[in-house]
Amino acid sequence: MKNTYRISLLLFTFCISMISCSSDDDNNSEVVTLTFTHYQTISSGFLGAFAVLPVSIENGDTSTTAFFRFVEGFDYELGFDYELRVLKSTVEDPPADGSSIRYELLDVISKTEGSTTETFNVWLGGNFGDVTEYYTTGTNATGFQLLDTIPINCGDLCDEMTQVIPEGSTFLIGTFTRNTDNSYTLISTSFN
Repeated sequence: MKNTYRISLLLFTFCISMISCSSDDDNNSEVVTLTFTHYQTISSGFLGAFAVLPVSIENGDTSTTAFFRFVEGFDYELGFDYELRVLKSTVEDPPADGSSIRYELLDVISKTEGSTTETFNVWLGGNFGDVTEYYTTGTNATGFQLLDTIPINCGDLCDEMTQVIPEGSTFLIGTFTRNTDNSYTLISTSFN
């Protein structure tokens, strides 16, 4: 019964957010450039852990941040770097758990195959007080996956992916490279 209630609440919230996103106000819009990476990382929130895209937003800053929204009209494909020209609009009166910003694809400026030598960090687990979550599944015999979607080649480091997060640390972090088949290869682990 709880799951039916949660699904109904989630569906209702989604419908309300779609209705509130349908109104355009040109005074609250601007064209921006978003640059997405060829790999996904992990974030954890109210609804649990999920994959997010590191993105940089054109504003003179070259740092990246996790992108929790989606761009209407854009289908991301793992393994490619993208530069997009999008319309960024403010949503008037967004739902309580919805975004106040809407992104709509105007143009794909570039789509290039991502590097297989670039290293990047991904959360493998988090320690949240009394609760510890791990974002990998599998065993040495069956192989490991990140959030049941991205295969991980861990070689001699498989046991390190499930090590206990020490007190005082928040995250177990894996450093990876992306392979041509879009699986990830674990290079090292560390704590934060």
